[in-house]
Amino acid sequence: MPSSDAGLLTAVLDAVTRRDSLVPNDWTNVVTFVSLRSPDRFNRDAFERLRSMLKADYGLELTVVGGAYGCFKLFVRVEHSADGNATTVEVDSSTQPDSDLLGAVLLQIMNSASLRKEFTEAGIAKVQTREVTYDVRTEERSPGHGGERPIIIVNGPVGSIGNQNTISDTDISVGQERSPAARGSPKPRPAS
Repeated sequence: MPSSDAGLLTAVLDAVTRRDSLVPNDWTNVVTFVSLRSPDRFNRDAFERLRSMLKADYGLELTVVGGAYGCFKLFVRVEHSADGNATTVEVDSSTQPDSDLLGAVLLQIMNSASLRKEFTEAGIAKVQTREVTYDVRTEERSPGHGGERPIIIVNGPVGSIGNQNTISDTDISVGQERSPAARGSPKPRPAS
């Protein structure tokens, strides 16, 4: 693993421990790994085995590009391996971003008990793309995050809007901004 990636994984785990986030500037081919564990229980060795398996068996590189607090999320870019390993994931590499690549990776995970085992060992419960959220423990599928990038809730009540990548300080149930003084008070009720 490149040292810059190791440093970023450490920085992400540190940020999540502080209930913060580090979000990538470029969301191209980024998949979200969702953990229900605290960051100090994240198994880096199992995560490295998972990355090695995806590289050796499928010719895919996983690079950590960010993460967020909440149900601890790890944002990981998926790319074809540069060292020329044969891949069972057939995707036209001339089209980037490659929406089929994340779907192909998710399909490989869904079809491999050994990959799911490494996800579980690492503490990753779900893999999420725009279209699908896949639970690696129960093998159930549900809708994905639906957008170009996931919505991240950081240090605020659910439904508060911060910058373009976080949610803080807006009550989206009524679609209006709440003043700082009102944030501790009950939600405003819509007019009848």
